[in-house]
Amino acid sequence: MRFLIASDSLYVRKRLKFVIGLHSGWIVCGETGNGLKAVLLANELKPDLVILDLAIPMLDGLRAAGEISKILPKVPIVIYSPVAVPHQDFPANAPGVWAMVSQFENEESLIEILERLLQQGAPRVETESNPFTQTQTRGETQAAPAPDPAQESE
Repeated sequence: MRFLIASDSLYVRKRLKFVIGLHSGWIVCGETGNGLKAVLLANELKPDLVILDLAIPMLDGLRAAGEISKILPKVPIVIYSPVAVPHQDFPANAPGVWAMVSQFENEESLIEILERLLQQGAPRVETESNPFTQTQTRGETQAAPAPDPAQESE
């Protein structure tokens, strides 16, 4: 699995590279310190998962996620930030964002979250961290099927 990392913090990028390197078969295929370059790299590198800091220069994490999801709609995008966004304040319509993870998560928890996202088929928005542990699922709302008139007369 190939990961793209975007954070303006060199420390955060190094930590994520270390954590990703702990998992067999996972590599960081690209990294950058700004959101605009993240969009360009996502288009060029076609990663399996993108990790974006919420507050990065040139294009914040949410906007970068929206642009990346237009290019790679099935690729999980994780907002990885020290900024705690409570469940009720997280934009429910944040395009492309599958999860929000606190930078204070331990390595094992982060790997577990990334594994789960890579295995999922439908986009989700989750907020996972020590200060806020609620999970929000963003499912596709589907209209109930129209009743079949042939079956109603039976």
